[in-house]
Amino acid sequence: FASAQFCMQSPTLFTDYSQAPQGDTIVAWHWDFGVSGTPADTSIVQNPEYTYEHSGTYPVTLTTTTEHGCSSTQVLPVQIWNLPTAAFAYTTSPCSNGEVQFMDNSTSYQANITGWQWEFEPFQYSSDKNPKHTYYELDSCYDVSLQVTDSRGCLQDTMMQVCVPAAFEVTFSNTVSCFGQPI
Repeated sequence: FASAQFCMQSPTLFTDYSQAPQGDTIVAWHWDFGVSGTPADTSIVQNPEYTYEHSGTYPVTLTTTTEHGCSSTQVLPVQIWNLPTAAFAYTTSPCSNGEVQFMDNSTSYQANITGWQWEFEPFQYSSDKNPKHTYYELDSCYDVSLQVTDSRGCLQDTMMQVCVPAAFEVTFSNTVSCFGQPI
């Protein structure tokens, strides 16, 4: 058998490649996904999927049985990886006229972040690592989301409220006075 997608909290797909002896047919499959103390970590489907809640190495067991009662068992270790940690910061000021600079602070244990998907406001996206976005409605807050992908294909997302300050305004007043008198 083989497996695909090794990220925690995402379905790991298992594919059975077992072959019965000539003249026989496999009629039963029993999978044990190797999670200790969990009775629900089994399946009798030929090509199942299983979602691991935690990272680690799990001993996955497949036992096949033929119509004539012959059984065969194979155990393979399956490594399940941690999800990356999506995080970002931003800077803006009243003098920036709505422009916000975003900085990716995402990390991944023993992997590299290879993809970014930002949503600044509905239908406003970027796939840059550290993008800039200009908001036209100032003195407002927006829910900004970032989804990162690491080099193993594991995904994680985060959302943060980003508040854009009102534009900087300068005002002054004066009083009427006579020539030579303080204003």
